[in-house]
Amino acid sequence: MACRINKLVNSSVKTLEENVDIQKAAAIMAEDDLESVLVTRSGKVIGLFTEKDLVKRVVGRGKNPAELKLGDVCSRKLI
Repeated sequence: MACRINKLVNSSVKTLEENVDIQKAAAIMAEDDLESVLVTRSGKVIGLFTEKDLVKRVVGRGKNPAELKLGDVCSRKLI
């Protein structure tokens, strides 16, 4: 059974396309004081990028955030 995200979320949600680099995404998250953003492909949600993803999949592994895209490191198993 499909569920629409707007039925689960009570506040506005930031979405970014999967090809946005991690450095830019982190800057947007910091500026807007966000802990996560929805990752989209052609307007459809494909994943979620969280502060935990940033720490575990980028910083913790010594990756360059300017070289990775959201689609490379976002969490995809949302349900």
